[in-house]
Amino acid sequence: MAKARGKGGGGGAQTAQPPDAPIPPQPAQHALARGDVKTARRLAAQDLTSSNEANRELARRVFEETRPDPAALIAAAAVLLVILLAAWLALFRSH
Repeated sequence: MAKARGKGGGGGAQTAQPPDAPIPPQPAQHALARGDVKTARRLAAQDLTSSNEANRELARRVFEETRPDPAALIAAAAVLLVILLAAWLALFRSH
């Protein structure tokens, strides 16, 4: 009578990871892949406090990928100023 096994086979020896190896899967990277930047940054902040150097490096990479784009912020501020100027001119120009 044969034993029923799952997809993974089972019973095989697992390969041991060195203590500095990142723990797969990396939750911050998965959150970033889903588009959840807020959660990705929160999880990366938690990983920065870990003692594992590989995890800290991955967390730094997530922070680098999710930092605000200065050019986009300047463009948004310029558009806001144009809108405010147009509103001010529309309200206070003489007829």
